[in-house]
Amino acid sequence: MFLKWLFSARKKTGNGTYHIIWDSDASKWLIKKDGEKNPLSNHETKKSALVAGDKIANKLADGQLVVHKMDGDIQKSVKFGRQAA
Repeated sequence: MFLKWLFSARKKTGNGTYHIIWDSDASKWLIKKDGEKNPLSNHETKKSALVAGDKIANKLADGQLVVHKMDGDIQKSVKFGRQAA
């Protein structure tokens, strides 16, 4: 019980908009933050990119996760933290 409280009481930090996008040159799914040149991570499957994106989003005090289709269109956009309110 105490550990559950301890982990839930951790302060969320960070903000920004993160995108899960398909990189056709590398044939991988990338997670990129707005304004950053290099991706945070790359993944063989969209499912693994979504799992990693969810972990990033759960640490955000304020932000957004935008999931794109392979053609670049937005599939889904989820706001976290203060933006979600």
